[in-house]
This record gives sequence, structure tokens and C-alpha cells, in this order.
Amino acid sequence: MRAGEKSLSPRKAILRGLNNTDPTVREAAMRSCLDHRVSVRILERGLRDRYEDVRQAAMFACIGRSVPLRLVSRGLDDNAWRIRQTAMDACAGRAMPLRLLQRGLDDTNADVQEAAMDACTGKYIPRAIIEQWLQHPNWRVRRAAIHACIGRNPSYELLQQGINDPESMVREAAKTALDLQDVPSDLLQRPPVGKHSEMDDTTDTEIPLDLIHRMLYSTDPGARLKGMNACHERDVPETLLLQGLSDSQWDVRLAAITACERETLPYDLIRRGLKDPYHSIKQVAMYIAISRPIPSPVLNRWLRDPHRDVRRAAINSLVGELVCRVS
Repeated sequence: MRAGEKSLSPRKAILRGLNNTDPTVREAAMRSCLDHRVSVRILERGLRDRYEDVRQAAMFACIGRSVPLRLVSRGLDDNAWRIRQTAMDACAGRAMPLRLLQRGLDDTNADVQEAAMDACTGKYIPRAIIEQWLQHPNWRVRRAAIHACIGRNPSYELLQQGINDPESMVREAAKTALDLQDVPSDLLQRPPVGKHSEMDDTTDTEIPLDLIHRMLYSTDPGARLKGMNACHERDVPETLLLQGLSDSQWDVRLAAITACERETLPYDLIRRGLKDPYHSIKQVAMYIAISRPIPSPVLNRWLRDPHRDVRRAAINSLVGELVCRVS
């Protein structure tokens, strides 16, 4: 740096890189978004670039962030299959409309289909849709249906279809789903194939707050997961998020920590996610913790916390602030 020249902020440095005519420089600029908080407009700009590597870096930067759905949709519209695959990876661990998951499952590329199938794990898919997927000619879609059953306490009839499937990968997924069920007797109380509750046809945005409260205290894990997903991008009481983070089902806790991205929420909720035994929940909590400035009193408490991942989040936050200061 020349004497007297001011250092660029990370955002301005990224913008300068995106203005470069060399696609390698633009790709490097987009990859640096992984270490800094950037605006949606910067990510959109990278996704519009004419060079595939730049678009891929931009799509990769969307993973783990609460980006608008239009960015994921743009990635699924891309001609390059690996960008569509990364777009499906960005769907994992957060609430996602069924139509986007269906687009990934219907993709012509097998790798994109695989990513879509993985993104279905732990998400609440309406029972009627699962039944349709189980009849799909593509075995990857049928396996996605089985993955969607994991954690939602389905009826045995759904899993039995997977066990009788002609494709070995589907049968193996169905056996795994059965092994993960903690209370088999509870599964027998579910309605038979062809019948589903009216709540299965209700979108998350249509669920009123009082009904969400009742769903989160339901004995049905599927109802609790749907109720927790309905809390995303909504101003819900902290008690509901705390209830979700205390749930016995990992997918409900994952939906709860993903709903904690509002900056006004207390840091104790994030700390609870950092202490969760499930790795994906820790990852989302860690991203939330380091993506916004942590007040000094909270940092001091976290640095002395007996839990290792809480201390690690505090250190990562401090390192991030130092990087921004010297950049």
C-alpha cells in the first residue's frame, strides 16, 4: 500500500475485484465472500457473471447463509450442472419451498438429483407428496421420499413401500429410516396410505401463531417440525424458538437454530445451538455467531464458557473482527 493511501474495506475490495476484466480475479473476489459479510447484491452480481467459475463461487458463498430464495432459484436455472448442484446444497439445513426441492429432483443430472435428495432429509414434506415420490420412475426421487420420512414419524406403509422397492439403494434407505425410529408402536397410530391430515396441505406461511404454539408442543414429531419451519422469517416469541431448540428430534432443533438468524434474538439461543450434539446444528449456530458482531460482555462470557464450541465461536468472531480491521 502506498503511503497515505486508505485501506479498502472488505466490501469495497470485493467490488473492485468484481469490476476486474480477468475472470480469475472475479472468481477470487467471490470466494473471499466466504470470509466476510456481503450484501445480496454482490452475490447476485456473481451469479450473473458470464464465466462459470465465478458463478460457482457465488453460489457456493450462498451455502449456510439465509439468502433470498431467488438466488437459489437463479442457481437452479443455470446451464452448468455443478452450479445447480451447489444450489441444491444451499437448500440443506434451512426451510425451503417444496417447488425448489422438486426442481432439483427433476433435474437431468444425477449429481443434482443426489444433492436434492440429501436436501430433503429432515425437511417436512407433505405426506401426499411423499406418496407421489414413492411412485416416481426415477429411483433417486423414490429414495428422496424415504429420506423425507426420517425424523417425521411416518406410517409403516410408506417405509414398507421403500423396503419392497426394486432398487437396492431405496431399500437400504428404507431400512435405515426404520432403524432410526425410536418408538415403533407410535408409528402404527399414523393414518394409512392415501389419508393425510388437512395440516399436510397447509403452507408454513398460512399457519397462525397460536396453532404454531400448539404444534410445537405436539407429541407428533412431524407436527413439531412443521410448526418450527413456520417460524422462519417470522417475528415469533423467543419461547417458541427455545422450545424448538429443546426438542428431542434433531431436525426440529435444526429448524429452530436456522430460525434464530434475526439479529434481535438473544445470544443465549445461539449458545444453545453451539452446545447441541448434532454437527449440522453446531455448524448453523457457528455461522450465525460469526456473521454478526458479538457484544463484548457476551464475548467475555463465551471465552470462559466450559463448552469448547462456544469458546471456538467467540475466538472466530474475534479473528473475523481483526481481519476486517487490517483488510
